[in-house]
Amino acid sequence: EAGGNAFIAEYAGTARILDRALWPDPRVDLTVLRALAAPPSYLQALIFQGLNGSSQLLSLLRTYIPEPQILKDMGIPEGTFYANNALYWSQYRSAFAPFDPAKLTDEIDRAIVAPLRDGQTLFDAHPYLTRLATFISPIEMTSDPIFIFNSDLPPLSNVHRATARIQCGDQAYTYCEAPVRYDLPGGQSIWQEHYCSYPSKVGEVIDGPSLLAAYQRAEGGDGTPVADNTKLIAGGVMMHNQAVAAALALPPTALMPDGSPKAPIALAPMNPVNGAGVAGGGGCGCRLGGGAGAPMAASALALALAAAALARRRRQR
Repeated sequence: EAGGNAFIAEYAGTARILDRALWPDPRVDLTVLRALAAPPSYLQALIFQGLNGSSQLLSLLRTYIPEPQILKDMGIPEGTFYANNALYWSQYRSAFAPFDPAKLTDEIDRAIVAPLRDGQTLFDAHPYLTRLATFISPIEMTSDPIFIFNSDLPPLSNVHRATARIQCGDQAYTYCEAPVRYDLPGGQSIWQEHYCSYPSKVGEVIDGPSLLAAYQRAEGGDGTPVADNTKLIAGGVMMHNQAVAAALALPPTALMPDGSPKAPIALAPMNPVNGAGVAGGGGCGCRLGGGAGAPMAASALALALAAAALARRRRQR
């Protein structure tokens, strides 16, 4: 959407967010690994220390703990051999190649652990960090990117938040059936027909551009704008909100001048009663302020009266 040759800045700010992110890892203890003489216990320790799962490790295991030929002849897949190494060790120990835990540990230190230490040293040595991402396809690689430092640009957080406001109303909806308004940091709002279901009126938003704006950056200032989809996106959001308003059959008094919903009922920040979003909750109650618990209280009262009446009938019989 930005012409192919483009990067998106995902983060720009202090490098301290990566302090101790790569190293030291308190789980890693190479001394323990060097002392494990049996392949099954060594592989189990690799899992406990979080060193499993890399392509470098698999290459090393093929060298130092190769699958015995007898198991290959039996059609045992390589992944199955390593995942069930203790079983095969107990049954075919004599077919295993001699194992040197010290040499394998040295190789793991060189190929896996040392790069983590070096990477952490690199982050620790610099106060500022910029993360860029791109999806340039080979056909779009028509020029070499040039990276420059621009101290005029502001920091950019990689945390983005929206506030969901469930429109419970005066006990007009259950928690799951209530419409919800998502307030975005820039002041824009997006509506959803029902909170507990995937948005049904999304075409106007999904079919729109992903790119808000693009710049040809320079050594100072914002640079030169090359794309701006602000109005196009705002129009798509407005059409989406209008579709939600129509689906909810909201009265004219509940709509903004552009046809999108306004607060047709008193706003309530997400506050479920035994509902979604609360650990252990499984219901769909919906309340507003302190007075919306009445339906549940009334139901409980009716249930209690019914139980009392049933008990009286049993005693009469």
